[in-house]
Amino acid sequence: MSRDFKIGYRKPPPEHQFKKGVSGNPRGRPRKPQSKASYPAGYAELDDIVLKEALRPISVRENDQTVEMPMIQAVLRSMGVAAVKGHHRSQVVLASMVKSVQSARFEERRELFVKAIDYKGSWREAFEDADRRGEPRPEPVPHPDDIVLDSDTLEVRFNGPMSPDDKAYWDMMLERKAHALEEIAYYREKLKRPGKLKELYAAELSNEQKLVDLIDAFIPSEDIRRRPGFDIRKWRESHPVFREAVAQHTPRRGRSRRR
Repeated sequence: MSRDFKIGYRKPPPEHQFKKGVSGNPRGRPRKPQSKASYPAGYAELDDIVLKEALRPISVRENDQTVEMPMIQAVLRSMGVAAVKGHHRSQVVLASMVKSVQSARFEERRELFVKAIDYKGSWREAFEDADRRGEPRPEPVPHPDDIVLDSDTLEVRFNGPMSPDDKAYWDMMLERKAHALEEIAYYREKLKRPGKLKELYAAELSNEQKLVDLIDAFIPSEDIRRRPGFDIRKWRESHPVFREAVAQHTPRRGRSRRR
C-alpha cells in the first residue's frame, strides 16, 4: 500500500474496493415479491373453490317451508337472526359488514359520477370546438346527451348505447325498423287492390307492425330519450309491448311436487 493513500470517508481500504471487471453484486438484484397473478395455479384454484362453496345452493328450512339459497346467504341470514335475538358479537359483525358494503358502493357511485361529469364536459367542449370550425359534431359512444346525472343520489343513467357493440346493435335494429316501415307501406297498398292474397298481405303487415312496435319499445328515438328526466328503464318497463316480449321469453318455473 502506498504511504500516500489515506483511509477515510468514501476511501475504503484497497482490499475492500470494487475490482475492475468484477460485479459488486454477484447475486444480482433481489426478486420482487410475486403478485397474486404470478402465484402458482393452486392459489387461483383455491379462490375458485372458496367462491364455489360460498355460492353453492343449499336447502334451508324457513317458516315451515324449504327454500334454496346460496350458502353464504344462509350464513348471513343465520347471523341476522342471532343479531335480532340480542347476540352482541353477531350484531357487531353484521353491522360492520353492512357498513363496509355501503361505503364501497357509495365510493364506486361517487367515482362513476365524477367521471361522468368530466366525460360530459370534455365532449361538450369538443362539440363547441366543432361548431366554431363549422365541422360536423363527433358521435361518441356513449353520447353525452344520453347520460343523465342525478346530483341528489349520485346516480348515473345511460339512456343510449354504452359501447360500440351496443351502438352497432341499435343501428341494426333501427335499419330493420326502416325496412319494416317500407314493408308496411307496401302491404297497405296491396290491400287497397282486389285480390286473393289479402289475408296473406294482412298477416305480413301485422307481423311487420309488431316488429316496429317492439323496436320502438326497446329503442326510443333521440328526441324522446334525451328529454329532461327521461329514464329508459322506466320507459321499457311501462311499455306493454316490451313487457309482453319479456314475459314470453322468461322461462316459467315448474311447480314443486308435494310429498
